[in-house]
Formats: sequence, C-alpha cells, structure tokens
Amino acid sequence: MYSELFVPLVGSTNERPFIKRLELSLAGRYERYSDFGSTSNPKVGVRWSPNDVVSLNSTYGTSFRAPSLVDNLGSLTNLSLTNVFIQNIADPTAPGGVRRGILVNGANPDLKPEEAKTWSLGAEIKPARGMNLSASYYKIDYSNRIDVVPSASALGQESLYSAYIQRNPSVAVVNSYFASPNLQSPLENPSNILVIIDGRRNNLGTLKQQGIDLDGRYSFNSSIGNWMLGVNVAKILKLTRSGAPGLPYVDVLDKFGNPVSLRVRATAGWKSGNWTANVFANYTGGYTNTAVVPNVEVSSLTTTDASVSYAFDKDASFGLGGMVLSASAQNLFDRAPPVVINGTSSWDSQNASAIGRFISVSLMKKW
Repeated sequence: MYSELFVPLVGSTNERPFIKRLELSLAGRYERYSDFGSTSNPKVGVRWSPNDVVSLNSTYGTSFRAPSLVDNLGSLTNLSLTNVFIQNIADPTAPGGVRRGILVNGANPDLKPEEAKTWSLGAEIKPARGMNLSASYYKIDYSNRIDVVPSASALGQESLYSAYIQRNPSVAVVNSYFASPNLQSPLENPSNILVIIDGRRNNLGTLKQQGIDLDGRYSFNSSIGNWMLGVNVAKILKLTRSGAPGLPYVDVLDKFGNPVSLRVRATAGWKSGNWTANVFANYTGGYTNTAVVPNVEVSSLTTTDASVSYAFDKDASFGLGGMVLSASAQNLFDRAPPVVINGTSSWDSQNASAIGRFISVSLMKKW
C-alpha cells in the first residue's frame, strides 16, 4: 500500500519576496510479506525556490531491501541453500588453538529485511538558458545488513557472536545436524563435536555512507541540429562498516567488494530531423584489491558507449512508416577490465564487464 500527499504551500498565486515557490511532500509505503513480516517506510520532502534561478530541497526517509531467495531459502531439514560441515574451528581457548565443531553456512529463513535511513540536501541552479546545474549531499545509515559470522575469528570474539555460538552441544543436538540432508562431511563420533557455529547469513552489520552527487546539463541549438551536453559525478565521501553490534566501524571505501568513491558519466547528444546520436564516457575510479595479500592497487577504467538512430516518417515507403532503426555499442573501444584476482575470477564483476565490445541493432515499430 502506497500513499502520497503533495502540498504546494506557495505558488504563482501567492508568491512573496524570497519565496517564489514552497512545496511539501509526504509519502508512506506499507508492505507485508509472507516470509519476513511487514515494513513501513515514510518519506518527507521540502522544496523552496526563492526565485526562478535557484531551488533548494531537502528530504528524509526510510527504506528497506528484502532478503533474496539466495539469502533466505534454507533450513536444516530440507534440501536448500544451507550447508553443514564438520571441521576444526579456530579457538584461542583450546589446546592447540583448534576445536572440533560444526559450521553451518548458506541461506537463513529467519532473515529480516535490511533497513536504511536517508537524509539529503540539494540545490538546483539555472544560470543561463538551456543550462541546469544541481548538487546534493546525502547521508545514509544502513542497519540489519545481511552478513555472516566469520568462522575463523568467531570464537576469538565470542562476546560479540555469542548468539551464534553453541558450546558443548548435547548428543541429541549434534545428531540433528548429522541427520541433515545438507551435511557435506563424513559422519563421526558425536562426542567429538564441542562447538557449533551458525555461519549462515544473518542481520549483523551496519554501514554509514556520505556523499555528493553533481549533475550539469546544457542544451543549445545550432545550424546543424540540437545539442545536449551533460556530466554526472557521484562521489562517496565516507563509507564505514561494522560487521556486528559492538565491533568498531572500519573504513571500507575503495576496498574490493565495496563501492568505489568516484564515478563519472559524461554525455553528448545530437538530434537533427530524423537522426539522433549519443555518446557516453564512463569513468570508474581506482581502488584497492584487498582479496589478495599483499593488497594490490586497481587502476581506473574509462569506457565509451554510443548509439545512433533514425526514425522513419509515418508515410515512409516499403512499410517503414513509424519505425525506428537503431544501432548501439557498449564499450566501443573494447577496453579490457583491470586485473583483479579475487579467488573467483580475474576481474571485478561489480565494477567492470568481461564481455568487451558489444554491438546491437534494433528495429522498433510505433503505432
């Protein structure tokens, strides 16, 4: 269920000095899910324009992300995305530093949605005809982030992960794990098992992010057609993460598996008659590959996309009326992704594509 209220407090009929326009927006969303319950998320926004050139805005809201099937499709008793292992687990309190135990990993049917609180403050300026500049600052606090208990260090930080650790389990409990169809290890004497760690996905982490978004657009006409130039800059200023309640926040910005601090997308567009063409330059900043030791710096990457299309007139011959013929290319100059060795592949799929140049042609009919 979703509802929204828009209140134009000041407009053209009642404007006053330094208040050309003042608007208030209120919105709320309520959703109920069969697997993890319900969630309610409000949003409040204010927009103030002192004149026709400058506009200021601010918003506050909450949001959520539901667990995916990969996250929550799991149980001990059914075939699922959960695995049970019998293995030695690091334990600084045990003779020799290890203790025989059971580690459970994979999906968790008891997950709750990840949640976030978002604040933003922005400004939009129209300094000249056809020109639009905007900037916004945002702050996001994530909670209930889906993460896993690190089995290698869980027993060394038992006070933080006590809810996910079971020491000296009874034989009946151990046998219930042994009976799971998800057991990946050979059976052994249940009395060997001295600890059980729930390493499935759980709502453990929190994350704080601050950043700025900049956008500039300029449109103008010329003797050879209409032009549009634009640039969008997404700059993350701060990104810190806590893996579990009680753990300190750690800077993870520009680290493998986390967002890159700088992304830029520049655009140049042209339209004349039936022809339209666009060129895009995409820049992803460099970062540190922490998946290998010693860490390795990953270089930045710039790729180029382009498209061109022709829209046939409605009365075009050969049945082409109303059709649009388009050709587009992603990674036009076939830039290879930076090498990022991470145990799964030799590139980082979150920040680059291994496909290379990709060209497509389409024909679309309009009625």
